[in-house]
Amino acid sequence: PYYQVHQGPNKYDWEFTDITFKRLQELNITPIVDLCHFGVPDWIENFQNPDFPAYFAQYARAFAERFPYLQLYTPINEIFITATFSAQYGWWNERLRSDRAFVTALKHLCKANVMAMNAILEVQPGAVFIQSESSEYFHAYEPDCIP
Repeated sequence: PYYQVHQGPNKYDWEFTDITFKRLQELNITPIVDLCHFGVPDWIENFQNPDFPAYFAQYARAFAERFPYLQLYTPINEIFITATFSAQYGWWNERLRSDRAFVTALKHLCKANVMAMNAILEVQPGAVFIQSESSEYFHAYEPDCIP
């Protein structure tokens, strides 16, 4: 889990990750590496932090350097859902509810995803990126349903 591994700028606790990927290798399982699944470490605070993309890219590079044999990556899982649930619905992470917070989270998540892909490619030129995403739109059948 990203929030657990990334302990601070250029500081990582790889214990769980090392055990997990070693076992996957022993079982001959090819993983799709999901580097960020909805949450950030406490020291980053939340997706509103403008430094998040650079910190995440550093983490992605460090991960790729530690596990250079891995090739399949989903840098940030479901960017839209993460931004929506965190910064528009107020359910996760920063627990904000505004269009400004949503757009800020979305902007930082997208930037972090691209920066992470570039960082990984510098270490693992053969990396393949599998983007996992959801999108939705609610169209009210009746005006009473709009709220």
